[in-house]
Amino acid sequence: MKDLMRLDRLKDAQTRVAEGNEKPFDWYDTHMPSLLCRVGKTRLTFYCYISRLNKQKLASIDAFELSKYELRQLRIRARDISDQYETFDAEFYDTKTVQQYLDEIYKEVTSKGVYREVDRFPGFVKNRPINQLLSHDLEKWKREKINAGLSQDTLRKQYYALHAMLEYAKTHNHISQHHISGVKFKTDKNATVAKLYSDEQMLRVKRVLKTCSKRDQTIILFTVLSGSRPSETLRVRVQDIDFEKRQIYVRASGTKTMVSRYLELSPKLAEVLQKYLQTDWQKNEEGWLFYNPKTRDRLKTFRTIWVKIIEYADVKGMRFYDFRHTYCSHLMEHYRIDVVQQMMGHRQIETTAKYMHLFGGEKKKAAEKIDDLLGFADF
Repeated sequence: MKDLMRLDRLKDAQTRVAEGNEKPFDWYDTHMPSLLCRVGKTRLTFYCYISRLNKQKLASIDAFELSKYELRQLRIRARDISDQYETFDAEFYDTKTVQQYLDEIYKEVTSKGVYREVDRFPGFVKNRPINQLLSHDLEKWKREKINAGLSQDTLRKQYYALHAMLEYAKTHNHISQHHISGVKFKTDKNATVAKLYSDEQMLRVKRVLKTCSKRDQTIILFTVLSGSRPSETLRVRVQDIDFEKRQIYVRASGTKTMVSRYLELSPKLAEVLQKYLQTDWQKNEEGWLFYNPKTRDRLKTFRTIWVKIIEYADVKGMRFYDFRHTYCSHLMEHYRIDVVQQMMGHRQIETTAKYMHLFGGEKKKAAEKIDDLLGFADF
């Protein structure tokens, strides 16, 4: 497909592919022939098209996270790279090791925390040439660390810090190959134990919330009272909220399962959202419910604020995502599992069934009441 790449067209194209109305396809920009975009179900992958056998990956991003400024920068970068190849002036760092690239180049553009995460890798990873690091090197490192007792959550942070460095090297045309591009850190989700907020912990969070800004209150109450995933909370647009039908539309492109669904809007949540929209909501071009005026885009993370709330509420060890687990557990106590599955947006009912182990103590209570329920208590 050859056409002018406009932001609205790219978003529409990704939505069509995500909903199954169209297969993934390649899109060439008519104004910048060297810019190629591969439209997928969840992401747009941009390349600088140099020749039929030579494409340089520029970026991979969700269309709904892409801004007009970033799209313009991608055009400029594609033009610059193609110009470099025409003059044979491309600069690569293929001979440098992971450690050398980290210290000499990446250290200047990343945070101290990310630098430390990459620096924790063992020598057989850090001493490899940066463009020769393979996926089985990471698998070897992962097995050794898991056998040593490290948690998979800790390893995931370390892995993605290294992956981000390699992506940076690739997008800035510093390396000619990136062998672990697209490789994900897979974890055993069935081994994850859901944490639930106790009544006391919820009370502490409620007390701290009263001291927070209206926006932060709304973000937390939205997650607590709708059971949405944190990433879904931050992707909601104002036009997705229907106060008359008491529903919130969640787009497929922003969900974990790539399936559109509706969140139920409780009376209290409707009241909170209406107050927020009237008093504190900042109008923006895309209509994001939670908007960051500094970046001129949607709010992409709530981590910094949440760390402070955890500290003040004294609920260390609990995650923002655990509000969703708590929401699901309360639904399971009162409603059929198929109803809970629909409300939670689980693709498979087995995912919902994992919460049933949380109510093992309820079996004795149920057995005690069965006599009355069936009418045999006075037999």
